[in-house]
Amino acid sequence: MAKRSHEDWAALIQQQPASGLTITAFCRQHKLCVSSFYARKSHKAKITTVTPFVKA
Repeated sequence: MAKRSHEDWAALIQQQPASGLTITAFCRQHKLCVSSFYARKSHKAKITTVTPFVKA
């Protein structure tokens, strides 16, 4: 299987809630490892919550 890009993972993470499936069911349908999905989701959350410093 080909390695998924950051963009692929971001799209999958956004699609999961809209699918109406649980994370387990979504991962099964898309042939994803559940632990990898959670790890990528957690990593994405950390990136989006970090605010850059602003020079005062």
